[in-house]
Amino acid sequence: MTRGRGLLHILVSCAVSAGCAVGRQIELGHAGARAVESSMSGTGAAGDSDHSTPATTTPVGSVEAPMPVPVVIDETKDLGLTSAEVERLIAGGPPGALRWLYPYDGTVFPRDLRSPALMWEGDVATDVVYVRIKSRAFEYKTILKPMIGSGKVFWTDPKHPQLRLPQAIWDTAGQQSFGKDDPFTIELSTRVNGVVAGPIVTRFHIATASIKGSIYYTSYSSTLLGGSGIAGNYGSLLRIPPKGTAEVALPGSLAGAGTCGGCHSVAANAARMLSQSMSLNPQVMPQAWSYQLDPSSGAVGMATPATIYAPIAALYPDGSKYLTGSLRGDPRLAGTGSPLVMPAYAVIAFTYNTIPKDAALYDATTLQAIPNTGIPPGALMPAFSPDGTRLVFNDLAISTAHGLAIMDYDTARDKATGYRELLREDPPVGASPSPYEPGWRPGWPAILPDNKAVVFVRTDSLDFTSTSSSNFSPSTWGADADPNRQTLTDRVKKLLKSSDMHIVDVATGKVTVLAKAMGFNTPPDFAGENTYLPFGENDTHHNYYPTVSPVAAGGYFWVFFDSLRNFGNLGLVRQLWGTAIDIRRDGQYTTDVSHPPFYVEGQEFGTENHRAFAALEVCKPNGQACSTGIDCCQGFCSAPSDAGSAGARGTCSAPPANGCANRDERCAQTADCCDSANYCINGFCAFVPLL
Repeated sequence: MTRGRGLLHILVSCAVSAGCAVGRQIELGHAGARAVESSMSGTGAAGDSDHSTPATTTPVGSVEAPMPVPVVIDETKDLGLTSAEVERLIAGGPPGALRWLYPYDGTVFPRDLRSPALMWEGDVATDVVYVRIKSRAFEYKTILKPMIGSGKVFWTDPKHPQLRLPQAIWDTAGQQSFGKDDPFTIELSTRVNGVVAGPIVTRFHIATASIKGSIYYTSYSSTLLGGSGIAGNYGSLLRIPPKGTAEVALPGSLAGAGTCGGCHSVAANAARMLSQSMSLNPQVMPQAWSYQLDPSSGAVGMATPATIYAPIAALYPDGSKYLTGSLRGDPRLAGTGSPLVMPAYAVIAFTYNTIPKDAALYDATTLQAIPNTGIPPGALMPAFSPDGTRLVFNDLAISTAHGLAIMDYDTARDKATGYRELLREDPPVGASPSPYEPGWRPGWPAILPDNKAVVFVRTDSLDFTSTSSSNFSPSTWGADADPNRQTLTDRVKKLLKSSDMHIVDVATGKVTVLAKAMGFNTPPDFAGENTYLPFGENDTHHNYYPTVSPVAAGGYFWVFFDSLRNFGNLGLVRQLWGTAIDIRRDGQYTTDVSHPPFYVEGQEFGTENHRAFAALEVCKPNGQACSTGIDCCQGFCSAPSDAGSAGARGTCSAPPANGCANRDERCAQTADCCDSANYCINGFCAFVPLL
């Protein structure tokens, strides 16, 4: 098969090519910035960044997009300031009390997200702000008026100024990114009552690909249905389409007035969704519902009643079957009347006096139970791997839900085999067996797309999420709360339990904390409580429900989670976050492979959002428009003839005759991939950089 060209050949080609001239620059004013989105759309199937890389690019080794033509955008004169005022802002002054709040230093963003907010701690009297963003092939300079108290905010207002970059500028920055080897630097200076302060500086990266598909999540106080707060809508399922904003996928009242929808699962290919509806009346039995998603829009189709109780079941990647978790709890508590030690969804089940049940596998079409699967009866919080060949779960049989197990799974035979204890969190010697002192337990496991590691939370919570404050609402704070909602009161601290994300290497069983994703630069910093987060301990140890995007993008895997922390200067709230995970070429995940996280743009702010699933769009047959092969049922997307123009898209097509697979095209093994920097991961060729 044809492999990628060597790095030496590329460098020689660039040396004699005018298209690789690093000294070229494009000066654009405000009008030019608006046109950037179309003029820099790239050379591949636009709309997806794996193909729309800048200038002439051939991924080689650890360099994914070598030598794009630099772009410089200068908008410093567009606000109407005098030349002297502009020069004074650019010159800067002492930083004073200025400090960055968001984005975090070192954050890795996926390409093609909505433009992020820039937030810092500063004076409310700030009248203008100078911003300079620079990378190897991109520079943007502007002077803007800050936003103060603007935007849809539910129970707090920003007490400090913030900015949001123009979307076209952010898109262009992403198109000009080299990825891992190309940090962007943001410098920011402010003017308050004529006095200039700054610049303060932070750094970030933009991956050279977008996350595929939509994000589905639960919100317990969404206002999109016209209500306000928990009493209005209860739980609803929302969807954030690519580069879009939250829209209702399933209203909480679908099963009748006063019902709460939530405890959802979404198949990796977005073919099916499960949701549990519950009434606030304990006399009304809960009901699980199965939905097929619309192939064209990703919207929810007709509902089919599933089992009476199937909360947060593990959907097989193609949506053809689902595995319900055990509803059994700690056998030592049988007949005591004490709450059961089990995931939050099962604690809710206890309220309905349901009979404890074993884990069970169901056919999603016939809704019939599948017998003799080999899956242990005490499997809790199960999850299939993105390729469907593995199954991971917390096993009630391991020291009463103190361990994770992993098994091989054969979907053709509906058999799980090769049971292996992945890790065990034994309670400390002499610890009380009471569920109120459970010690550390692993929960909510998710397998990376290469099957080499499992992400999970390590928690001392009874319900594996946050015990007394699962839906962390403003009513929890009380009259003694910080008026800026930035610090936790002592009373609230006592209510909350710790929940921290870790990763376990499947081959060795070694467990490593995902320190950077949670606010610590290194695992030793995590152990010593030395956080980089601006509000200290108020922002740490409250990270829940990790899930993994089913395919790699831009040299990373992508993990989503909900976290109670300050979002910039908007206060403490439980929202959705994402973190980039380095892909290990050697398959060894024995170090911290995470990065500082990014806020998931497009979600409602302040609405207590939970468990984000990044699910691919339903695949398209040949002949339909596509951005990459991942969009297509056969896994191949032909490049359009107008690939360099804005909005250009390819067409789903048959595999090339006797050819190799490009990035994001279907593969069975790494040898199928054209480029030596690509690895076959979960059925698609994915770029894997050198670390």
